[in-house]
Amino acid sequence: MKKNFTLLLFNLFILSNAQVVLKNNGARKIYVAIAYYDKSWTTKGWFQIEPNQEASVYTPKIFGNTNFYYCATIDNCDMGIYGSTPLLVDKFNAFTFPNADNSQSINNQNLSKYKFIKTTINSFPDKTLINLNYNLICNGKKQGKWRLGLDKEGNFAEVEDDIRFYRDINFENGIPKGWVKDYYSDGKLKAEFKLLSYEPFRYDGNCTWYKPDGTIEKEQTYKNGVVISQTSSDSSGDIIEKQATYEIVKLPIQNVYINSTSNEYWKGGNSKTIIPVDLPDGTVEWYYEYTSSRSKEKVQSSANNFKLASDLSNLIDKTGLLNISLSMLTTPPGNDVCDIFLFESDYYNNFLNGTSFNHYPIGTRQNFKSGVVQIRNQPLRKPMIGVKNNDLSYGINVSIQIVAVVAKI
Repeated sequence: MKKNFTLLLFNLFILSNAQVVLKNNGARKIYVAIAYYDKSWTTKGWFQIEPNQEASVYTPKIFGNTNFYYCATIDNCDMGIYGSTPLLVDKFNAFTFPNADNSQSINNQNLSKYKFIKTTINSFPDKTLINLNYNLICNGKKQGKWRLGLDKEGNFAEVEDDIRFYRDINFENGIPKGWVKDYYSDGKLKAEFKLLSYEPFRYDGNCTWYKPDGTIEKEQTYKNGVVISQTSSDSSGDIIEKQATYEIVKLPIQNVYINSTSNEYWKGGNSKTIIPVDLPDGTVEWYYEYTSSRSKEKVQSSANNFKLASDLSNLIDKTGLLNISLSMLTTPPGNDVCDIFLFESDYYNNFLNGTSFNHYPIGTRQNFKSGVVQIRNQPLRKPMIGVKNNDLSYGINVSIQIVAVVAKI
């Protein structure tokens, strides 16, 4: 009796180890279907696995086939984890299907063929752990934790053989969040940094790069994607420090006339116009000042006395870049109100057509006669300024000048 009990415990131990276990390393709940071949195809699903959790999904036979197949759908997402082997599943309900490679005789709208990923599992009685890593895109935007293979230049590797480094990065609605970490192929940390945006790739704050032995190669500080300080060492180990200097760059004054809303409605005029924002390379922050009036002469007089560029030059010399506030800057006079919006160039047509668009609130002024606007750490890839006249009867003249603070190191 004791011998039989010992044998039973041994068998239970073997069976408990001889499992295929799937782990969800992603940011969303997933639903997994599995498949295996034993004289015929069998599919089974769905196994619900929460983020960072595991689920035992299959016990292989002692002398069974070591090929194993799986696929997964991702909760509230328009993508999934799929391979190249088409097999039958029930899209909505729990299922077990024999002969899952043949759907000709089945008439059920819930059934469909999903493409399964093929992998090799360990021979009985060893456990097989399959990590489900996926770069998630939902509604066209990157979501959750991503792992990317990089080539020797640090760019995305299109071919697996070109991978030399790895990058771990977390996204929230397409925007990188928290620390980004790059690793050497042996798992040692290569770099850690934060990003303002991934496309275009713009560093933010304090960033550190490491040599393969773990010592620091260089440290850089970024503002609005531009390096403003750097510490590194030369071949002899001497520390080299560099600090950015700042230059004020004035863009040409833009003078526009905007029709009234009644003119737009009855005569085909325009009560809205666009001013492109073409910032010079190295811009760490930028400003614009504007004045508006029904009188062209008054607008020209105010524009001829714009003081933003000279104010910024004096303040940077005296207080440094980080200490500038709007209260230190001279606001030009104005006579009549208008609306000024800052938005991504994607909304160009929406703004002009009067349809819905998203704007950047910090860079927007509504129902003001004039002003100075400061833009720091703005996330826009291609910013544009939209000017709108809400007056029913009168057109308006507006003058705007953009001034950039450019870092050079």
